Amino acid sequence: MKNFNFSLFLGCCVISIGIIIAGIIVGNHLPPVISGNFSGSIADGTQQFDEYLTAYDVERFLKITDDDLNTLIQSGELKGTYTIIQGHNVFSRDKLSEWIKTRIDNE
Repeated sequence: MKNFNFSLFLGCCVISIGIIIAGIIVGNHLPPVISGNFSGSIADGTQQFDEYLTAYDVERFLKITDDDLNTLIQSGELKGTYTIIQGHNVFSRDKLSEWIKTRIDNE
């Protein structure tokens, strides 16, 4: 035990704790993941959207931010384009496309 360096051990412990805390902080800022067996996630990074979309997919589909999507939902403008499953919004791509066409026609 004569080669044991306590300050080196303590430094490694502090770094390890810092990594764990950073991981928890980053994990809390990631968007929620919906578990289930429905198509709609973009797993391969392509722009191919399936019939049902998560909130993240809708943001990419409409090219808007999370805040903009939340504003549209809260204002009721997207009413009828989604349903709530297990506390998460699941959107219909076809109904979103109809909503876009209606919005373009009204402007």
